[in-house]
Amino acid sequence: MRKPTTAAIDVRDVTVVYSAARGLSTLLKKHRVQIIQDINLTIQPGTVFGVAGESGSGKTTLARALTGLAPVSNGSITIHGREVADLDQAEWRVVRSDVQLIFQDPYDSLNPRFTVFDSVAEPLRSQGIKDKPEVERLVRTALADAELDPDTFSYRMPSQLSGGERQRVAIARALVLDPNLIIADEPVSMLDVSTRGEILSLIRKAARNRGVAVLLVSHDLSVLERVCDEIAVMYLGRIVEQGTVAAVFGQPRHPYTQALISAIPSVDQTSKRSRTTLQGEPPQPAQRPAGCSFHPRCPRCDDLKCRTVTPLLEGTEQMYACWHPIEIVRKDPA
Repeated sequence: MRKPTTAAIDVRDVTVVYSAARGLSTLLKKHRVQIIQDINLTIQPGTVFGVAGESGSGKTTLARALTGLAPVSNGSITIHGREVADLDQAEWRVVRSDVQLIFQDPYDSLNPRFTVFDSVAEPLRSQGIKDKPEVERLVRTALADAELDPDTFSYRMPSQLSGGERQRVAIARALVLDPNLIIADEPVSMLDVSTRGEILSLIRKAARNRGVAVLLVSHDLSVLERVCDEIAVMYLGRIVEQGTVAAVFGQPRHPYTQALISAIPSVDQTSKRSRTTLQGEPPQPAQRPAGCSFHPRCPRCDDLKCRTVTPLLEGTEQMYACWHPIEIVRKDPA
């Protein structure tokens, strides 16, 4: 395990803006739409940071921005001490190898013509590592860390693998370059329930054993609660609550977070959560409401301030952006 010396990634005030056509024709004047706004987060080595929210909240755009796949319009991204904006193409290629992806669909993420060995070895070869004994050593180590026996799986084809086995191969491929950061975008949403726990445990082990930081994106808060150290909840391109998993799940302060947590099924009938039902659907980014973006759906919105002034994240260990946050319930000592 590498010694943590600096943050794996530090994100300051990041905004992503896309151009969108106005009117009925793309030939008409385009306007700029903010997809994510003023995102701030830091992920330390050896930790798992979760990003939650409904479809359209900006989770995937954030993940793409951190890997250079979406243009950053404002703000800074620093990966292991190096600010991305200051890098030339050759330097970015080196830093980019420190950031690896695990995709949502295990059936599309592997080349059907590559063996498992070749799929895992591909990142090594793209970085110019061609020494055969070294490639074999690194691939076998990565497969073992993904709990796939190298002797059994190295020369199987993707068509011979289950969905869970394919996702283990994807994890091995992400680990093989010993990156500082892994971004996992909905990595278990297409897997059987029986397999999800195993994959999540692998991701957790990778963070602990290799000292790699993980950004785990999911719409399913029960997934994030299980493996994350810290969590950020996004709504319409902004982080509305952020803190440790214990704090956010224990006593959410933002009503949107509370609604998402209340929807998590509980196996313990004696501690069943009271369900909070939200009205309507999130608007499109181009139709973002004034003031607090959540106010049209918020059960606590009751004044002009919510409708006209955007709240900023406040707090230290647990931050939230809300004019009428949920009060903390103090528990009397036993």
